[in-house]
This record gives sequence, C-alpha cells and structure tokens, in this order.
Amino acid sequence: MIELKDIRKAFNTGRENEFHALNGIDLHLPTQRVTAFCGPSGSGKTTLLSIIGYLSRPTIGRVRLGDRDISGLPERFLTDIRRQTFSFIFQPFNLIKDLSARENVMLPAYPLGGNWRALHERAESLLGELHLAHRFAAAIEHLSGGEQQRVAIARALINDPQIIIADEPSANLDTALAMEFMAILEKLHGIGKTVILTSHDPLVVDSAIVHQVIDMRDGRIVTALPIAVMLFQPVIIALLNLHGHFHGPVMEGVVAADTAGTAAFHESRASERKLLDGMQARVHRRLLRALNRSTVLAPEDAGTMTNREHAGGRGGRAAAARRVRSDRPASPAARRAPQPYSLRS
Repeated sequence: MIELKDIRKAFNTGRENEFHALNGIDLHLPTQRVTAFCGPSGSGKTTLLSIIGYLSRPTIGRVRLGDRDISGLPERFLTDIRRQTFSFIFQPFNLIKDLSARENVMLPAYPLGGNWRALHERAESLLGELHLAHRFAAAIEHLSGGEQQRVAIARALINDPQIIIADEPSANLDTALAMEFMAILEKLHGIGKTVILTSHDPLVVDSAIVHQVIDMRDGRIVTALPIAVMLFQPVIIALLNLHGHFHGPVMEGVVAADTAGTAAFHESRASERKLLDGMQARVHRRLLRALNRSTVLAPEDAGTMTNREHAGGRGGRAAAARRVRSDRPASPAARRAPQPYSLRS
C-alpha cells in the first residue's frame, strides 16, 4: 500500500512566481487495484503521480511504501526502488527513435544486468502478448500510435514491476484504441498488478475496470470514492432526502465525503477571489497616487491639458509645460528681433 501524508509541493519557493501545485494531500492507495485521478489541467494530477512514483520529492509531507517511510532516502536508493517496484507509461510514450520495438522494450532492463538471451526472449514474449509479434524489428518511427503505445506498455512490464503508473495513457488514442488499452489494463489487474493513472477520458474513468476515482481541484482532493459509489451517489442522496429515517454508516460516509469535497472546492474558490480583490485594490491605490503626482500646473492652465498629458507622469508634465509656453505671447524684445532673410520677401 502507498500512503501519502500531508503532501505539499511548491515550485519557485521564495520567489515572486512561487506556485503551490499540491496543498495537503492525504491518501491511501491499496495494492492490486486500478485507481484513476481525474480533474482539469493544472489540478496537480501529474505532479502527484511523480511524487507517488518517486520521480520528485514533496516540499512537505511523508510518503510510505508498504511499512517503509522512504521520503528521506538518498537518490541512489530511490533509483533502485523505482527500477524494481515501479514502471511508467508516459503520455508522449518517450520511445527512442532509430531503435527497433524490441530494443526499446529491453532498455529499462539493461542496468539490472542478467542474461541477455533471456532478456531478448522476454521482450519478444511481451510484444507477442500485445499482438506485436510481427513488428519486433520495426523501427519506432514506422509504427502507428496504437502500436507505439503497446511498445510502451511492454517496456513498462519488462522488469516485472508491482506498480504501473500511467499519465493520460489514452490522450492520443481514438475510441477503438482506448478500449483496447482498457482491455490491457484488465489483464494487468488480473495478474496482480497495481495500476495508478490519470485521465480526462470518460471511457477510462467510467470503466468498470477502475476500482477508485479520485477527483482533484486546485491541488486538493475533492472526492475519493469507489467508482460504484460515485455512479450511484446522486440516487443515494435523493433516497436520503426522501426517506429521512434511512441512515447507515455507508450512507453517512457518502454524505460526509460529498460535503467535505464541496467545502474544499468552495474554500479554494473563496481564497482565489480574496487574492484577486487584494490585487485590484493595490492597483487602484497606485493609480490614484500616480494621478495626484501628475498635477503640477496652475489651476487656470489645468483646463488646457489633454488626457495624455494629465496621466503621462513626468513625460506628460514636460509636454504640458512646453504647450503652455508656446501659447503665451512673445515678449517685446522677441518682436523687435530681426527676422531671417527669405527669398519670398
């Protein structure tokens, strides 16, 4: 089981553009289950996956794998854990061009050593199970999108990992290929693998293969309910409203989870509105100070200023002063001065 305790992740800490991607995540992920994270872009799904798979460290919080707290382990130990426990299916697949499908599948196993011939046979066996036996030697750039995805899945299985992490695995697939991917997930669960993925695709999130759907908003978990409860939650709540006498621990848990998720969602929206209101107030005060400093002419000359001169700061004041001087009549000495010679005269 993977346990996350008060996970927070901040980027550009201490700078003006500091950004908090995760804000206090508490989560338990059981083994041999398929869990899906859903939510809009920017909700923190991919960041959370990277922390679950130990590709990055949280700013604050603890991560436990089984009965071990491995949050503070040095990077060399985390690398060994990633190789032996986790595998990753990336959204862009990250396959190496100019290498064959078989060579791409074999790459993650090279650092572990072992018999090369046995590795060669295992790569071919995995590709055969995914209906790519006729494409062993084909270069990656010559494969279709669905074939490349199956190569990526075979590569993820080459080290026989316990946990498979997939980031938007069906984003680049059509409906038929997405259904084929879900069939592959069902096989992986059937052999005892734990699958953790993110997706916007209803074909994935609403599938019966997925045991738990976790909805995320603004770096927080809104709901974390089993898929069966989520599908029937509106009906359950309606029954509770109609029959007030019908209560039980399951129903109370559903209502409590729904209330907590809604409260967290509205709390995040209120904090955003408060921040925007503060920014607007600061901008308004600065504009008022700038306008007060820009008035330097006498009251009788203020009416001749244009809007650009009034709001233009130092440059506007200089332009206004030049305009006022040009509008004044010339002095007697200036009128008596000789005029330049002209051919027209």
